[in-house]
Amino acid sequence: MEDQVWLRWYVSAFFVAFAIFMVAARGKFVSLRPYFAQILGRMGPADRERLERALAARLSAGSWPLGLRAVSGAGFLVLGLVTATTRLPIALSFALGIVWLTVSEFASYQHERPVGAGGAAPALEAVPPYIFAVSLIAALTPASFFDAAPATTALVVCLFLVIIGLAVVVARRSPAVRGDDVAVESFIEQRARRVRVINMLMNVSNCATLFITFSLASYSISTARLVAVLVVLACSLVELTAYLIVLRAPSLMTFSALDTARRA
Repeated sequence: MEDQVWLRWYVSAFFVAFAIFMVAARGKFVSLRPYFAQILGRMGPADRERLERALAARLSAGSWPLGLRAVSGAGFLVLGLVTATTRLPIALSFALGIVWLTVSEFASYQHERPVGAGGAAPALEAVPPYIFAVSLIAALTPASFFDAAPATTALVVCLFLVIIGLAVVVARRSPAVRGDDVAVESFIEQRARRVRVINMLMNVSNCATLFITFSLASYSISTARLVAVLVVLACSLVELTAYLIVLRAPSLMTFSALDTARRA
């Protein structure tokens, strides 16, 4: 019991601290620059300048206003207080936190949409469909606890499906291309979109892992629950591998080659 009390206060303090971070964060909640750090170091001066200029333009157009940051922070503050003062299951508290974090990310991405002259962007490479399938499987693994906690389990699975739905919206939204340098802006949009969608879907498998871990401490271990552990760990590994592959710097291609391909 003492361990549960300590864990509850720890989780509550984490949510409160994260609420402060969300409000204090300036500009973009999730910066684009880390997605391109390796690439910038491998580019020639001309291509690096084009990429830096396009990144700066997109970041300046995508600052996250204080109002949205305050709403996001308030959500985490409320969740921290509820976790500390009620008997809300810690596993469910984590799930709610992950969903609110994903909603905050989603709001940040939507607000980032650049406003400019516009231009015809080439078709963006789609996010691999198998990533969504893997995430869906991970979202269903908490169902192994349905017999012990039907209401909590059903709510958690529904919350995970909400995250997947938000990831689908991000994957299918119109390209955020200003039209100043279409080749570079499309390259940024494609890479950022794939990384962000996979990152959102990873929230599902990561949270499912936490939910199952905390639930195993409260309920008996069964074959179905052990299988769920193995399945969700496998899903996490697949998604992490896909994330690292996407994040890896691509083989060097100059933007002049992309310009040529777009005109062809």
